[in-house]
Amino acid sequence: MERNIGKKLLVDISRMWFDPECFPYGKIQIILKLVLIILGDRDEGISVEHAVEMYKMIPNAQLAIFPNTGHSLSRNKYKEFSQSIMNFWKQENPTR
Repeated sequence: MERNIGKKLLVDISRMWFDPECFPYGKIQIILKLVLIILGDRDEGISVEHAVEMYKMIPNAQLAIFPNTGHSLSRNKYKEFSQSIMNFWKQENPTR
């Protein structure tokens, strides 16, 4: 059962990557949790414009764009990436 869920998730994500028309815009707008969108401004797979569009659609979203960085920003800008995650996490969990 769990394997089928993983396979469906992979298929759904692949559709969104290869066909922007499959992106679930209506579902994104109902996300109410605090969300952090992170990307490098030179990401080959996700454009800054697309990330900004998602940021605007999610009511409680935050956006972190790393300059001069591609999709591997967690490796190339490890300290800055980790600090962004920790700052976000502390907002979501202020007692920690």
